[in-house]
Amino acid sequence: MSPTPNFQSPAPPFTGDNAAMIAAVGGVRLLLGERTRWQTIDANGNWELGR
Repeated sequence: MSPTPNFQSPAPPFTGDNAAMIAAVGGVRLLLGERTRWQTIDANGNWELGR
């Protein structure tokens, strides 16, 4: 949910560079989303396992 003003602006016609940037941003968002979910799950698991 991090703000990305650069990518919220209207995108020009899809060129090779723009497509690569959009794909990279989408991949990063997916990775960050999965990482944050796993971190919260791991943190909860660690607290439960700690007790």
